[in-house]
Amino acid sequence: MNATFTLLEMRRITRDWAGMFFTAVLPSFFYLVFGATVAAKDETIGNGNVAMYVMISMAAYGAVTATTSIGGNAAVERQQVESLADFSSLALEEPRV
Repeated sequence: MNATFTLLEMRRITRDWAGMFFTAVLPSFFYLVFGATVAAKDETIGNGNVAMYVMISMAAYGAVTATTSIGGNAAVERQQVESLADFSSLALEEPRV
């Protein structure tokens, strides 16, 4: 993958404040509220503790939100390109007199 293309895509993604909120800020906030500050954070669950379980769950939530957002953005961009193609054929027609 081209480094310039990667840089441009990262800039485009970080400009979407709503997407960044639901992908990074909200899971971090939920981890702090439900994982790091609860009294039961050191209780054992399986091979780990409650804080680890909540952290992994919030990371999965952020990853799913990010992939869904990227898929939605790709669909919108594709629809915009198709609509531009429809209008470009109109622009190539000769004017009617």
